[in-house]
Amino acid sequence: MASGDLLATVEVLLVALLYATAPFIVAKKLGDVSSLGVITVALIAVAIFYTPFTVATQHEVPTAPAAVSLVILGVLCTAVAFLLFFALIREVGPVRAPLFTYVNPVVALVLGAIVLAEPLTPGLLIGLPLIIIGCWFAGTGGRIRPRAGQARPPTPAP
Repeated sequence: MASGDLLATVEVLLVALLYATAPFIVAKKLGDVSSLGVITVALIAVAIFYTPFTVATQHEVPTAPAAVSLVILGVLCTAVAFLLFFALIREVGPVRAPLFTYVNPVVALVLGAIVLAEPLTPGLLIGLPLIIIGCWFAGTGGRIRPRAGQARPPTPAP
């Protein structure tokens, strides 16, 4: 494995670890803090961290469409998404809140196959149900529960 591949693998594992722990930190340590304040500080910290890399690698001024795209991505796809995610953590808890992120690859692969005619390989066809089953186990603990208001079947007498 090349060193670049190893670094990329470590980065992916780090991101997965942080995505798994962040909802617990938000729920347990930052529950009383303004979501907007936490998100603002986090995004400013990220911007400060990435600025030197941007200056070192970007040798041209971005075009107007690129700048507008960055602003839209930053506001809608990051800031608003974080606000919704914090609300979701408050509503369903830190265990179930990040489950939607595991469904994203399923949606992306299905849309890729339908819209872009990308191939569905055997690995994908095996992996997609595993993602869905994993989300079900994570969200329910593997229990099948009756819907709210639905009567449970009678328990047979011993």
